[in-house]
Amino acid sequence: MLYKILNKKKFYFSFIFFLLTGCFSERTEGIYPYNAKKDRDFILKKTAEDHFWLIADEATGYRQQETLDTGIHPFVHVPVHFYLYYKDKKPVAFISYYCDSSIFANIQFVYVDKDYRRQGIAEKLITFVLDRLRNQGIRSVEICTRLINTGARSLYEKIGFNYLYDTGKYVYLTYSLHNA
Repeated sequence: MLYKILNKKKFYFSFIFFLLTGCFSERTEGIYPYNAKKDRDFILKKTAEDHFWLIADEATGYRQQETLDTGIHPFVHVPVHFYLYYKDKKPVAFISYYCDSSIFANIQFVYVDKDYRRQGIAEKLITFVLDRLRNQGIRSVEICTRLINTGARSLYEKIGFNYLYDTGKYVYLTYSLHNA
């Protein structure tokens, strides 16, 4: 009986310790789901700084703050998922995506802080999201960038995205998870 009580107390202590250290510890290098308390200001600041590259000109009325607060895309009214990449104990990149249906998804934002670019972080984030979507049964993923953003397009094509079409201002690429 005493053994059971001690084991139960040990379990509860370990569980509480895990919760406390997981909630309050600094994040090490890697990919983490969005946490409003830790990540909101970073995403809003970077979206404002790089608005031209992140928000389409035609998306007047899009408010990143609204999306972060509600977790819902304001135009298509579906859940939006954000993940951040931490390095040097701080967020340095983020990605977001949403699913249009049970088989189609859109990667909405891929952002890496200028001091951390060309280190493979964007590729890690995109690969992470593609794996998640594949596991959900998604068959096709679309991504869009400005036509003049040749660096992003090059990366997307290196990962396996294929040209779908362009509007003269934006280029749309698609990735098939069905055959991947």
